[in-house]
Amino acid sequence: MYKKVLALIAVVVVIASLLVFTLTRIGTINDMMKPPKLYGENAQMQHAFENSIKNKNEIILKYPTQGDYRSSFVLLDMVDGKWENVANISGYGNEVISVEFEDINNDGINEIFISWQLYESKNKVVSIHNAESSGERLSGLSIIANETYSFMKLLDLDNDGQTELFITNFDISTDQPRAYAKLFKMDRENRVKVIGEVGLDNSISDYPAFKVESDNHGNISYIFIDANKGEFGMITEVVYWDSGISNLKAPFLDSDTLTNIITQRTPAIASMDIDDDGYIEIPKESDSLNISSLNSPADNEIGIGITTWYSVVNDLLVPKKHSFVNFNDLYILGIDDGKLKDSLLAYRNLKQRKLTVHSKGKDGKRLGELFSIITVAIGEWAENPAEGYSLLSRNDNIIYAYRITDLGSRSGVTSDMLSRNLKVIK
Repeated sequence: MYKKVLALIAVVVVIASLLVFTLTRIGTINDMMKPPKLYGENAQMQHAFENSIKNKNEIILKYPTQGDYRSSFVLLDMVDGKWENVANISGYGNEVISVEFEDINNDGINEIFISWQLYESKNKVVSIHNAESSGERLSGLSIIANETYSFMKLLDLDNDGQTELFITNFDISTDQPRAYAKLFKMDRENRVKVIGEVGLDNSISDYPAFKVESDNHGNISYIFIDANKGEFGMITEVVYWDSGISNLKAPFLDSDTLTNIITQRTPAIASMDIDDDGYIEIPKESDSLNISSLNSPADNEIGIGITTWYSVVNDLLVPKKHSFVNFNDLYILGIDDGKLKDSLLAYRNLKQRKLTVHSKGKDGKRLGELFSIITVAIGEWAENPAEGYSLLSRNDNIIYAYRITDLGSRSGVTSDMLSRNLKVIK
């Protein structure tokens, strides 16, 4: 069958600013990370490719920046030993972001999704291509659809056994900028239709992170989309398929103002699975400025509020975990162990890269120090470990070390407690 044909996808940039994909039959799987120099049997593929280009000085091999296929040449199946060019595909931008293969109409044949960077724009475009056959031979590719997007994912969001294309987009082409999410489904006649759409916060700048949460049965429950908002803030858009209305739903969007203030926080801490239970939590921090001013911090010292991590339950945010987040030094310290949570105050010394945690009096003011955590370059720690501090954790070239005071020990703070509750931000 033609669907078993081995394909070579070569990404080339033509000097006249036209990007072209070349699809050729090839041999074995070879997942390289940069434009390869082919050899042996596969050298025949490169020879066939070069023979299809009249002026070899007019092309530059490019490779996708994301996804499973990261080579200029993507090697898949094979029917016979003859190498030939079967398709040239014009592109829409200056870089190829990713190449993905997925059967989205359940006909047993993978469609090809090629994502392009649109020059200086933050938006991108994904082109969906369908394999065409002549008898049992692959004769070429036809384009089914193009869609502009900011973020995209192939998944079965409505849990019906068929993969859909989910995208978010921030459209600034009109007088009124509009952010939205769409879900596309393809039928057996290769028609791609929008089956769901929902508005998103219009005041964001970009979408840096995208996460999918599934239930115990593997069905997708929610999509979490972190979005930068303002200079230092962040929100998390939560989107899911509502089978009751057969449409996408974003429960935290205010439909009147088209904003999401329910998940808004500063600093821009991303949503994550904070307790490693397989479910995503959304962070929100209490007012650290009030803590700082109340307790007269020293020079280079600022107060850190308690960050509460919320899970999504029935369109509501439900508190789940609490922590101190040291955003500058890339770690999170959980404080739910024992009975300490409601009696702690934390301060970060920017100059010393030290987090100090104190007990809190009934008047809200800080009392004695319980423990501190310092952040040290691994080379500095190797040459001169800080006196009184012990190794807690590592993060690339950084050491986290701790010291527990006598008051901390009497209050129940232990090294095991700190180790268990420290989560490094990767």
